[in-house]
Amino acid sequence: MKMDLGKIFDLEGESFVVEDVVDLSGVKLGSGYKPFTQPVPVRAAAENHAGVVTLSLSVDFTLRVPCDRCLTLFDRSYSLRPQHTVVRELNGEDTGEYVVCPDGVVDVDELVTTDVVLELPMVMLCREDCKGLCSRCGANLNEGDCGCQRQAGDPRLAVLKQLLNKE
Repeated sequence: MKMDLGKIFDLEGESFVVEDVVDLSGVKLGSGYKPFTQPVPVRAAAENHAGVVTLSLSVDFTLRVPCDRCLTLFDRSYSLRPQHTVVRELNGEDTGEYVVCPDGVVDVDELVTTDVVLELPMVMLCREDCKGLCSRCGANLNEGDCGCQRQAGDPRLAVLKQLLNKE
């Protein structure tokens, strides 16, 4: 979705709102999983205050992703409200603080994609205390103990453990 802000740059106090959907089906998480199965609704409001154009976005979506510890699929909802300051040109160096659009046209899809990807956590967990999978049999430890005998500690340090047990 492209927004033409050309008129709003010249009229102080002017504003307008656009609602559309953004297709994020091409976005992949670190493991290569594509969590967006349907388009994401976006509301973009542009407003000129004293010659400065502010673009306020409203993005609500639900991800269906596998847990990084136990591989169980779960849903997580997000509600983002990012804001961007849009300018036609910069007087200094580009620090990434402003969205520069010399022709007055902003690519909202690109902004939304960047905002969403930066907001997502690096590790997706179904719950904070997820126990993960058994390293021996692969059972989901959130559903109960699997009964496997687990070694306590690193086997390379077993000699040191024997020395400590002699005392």
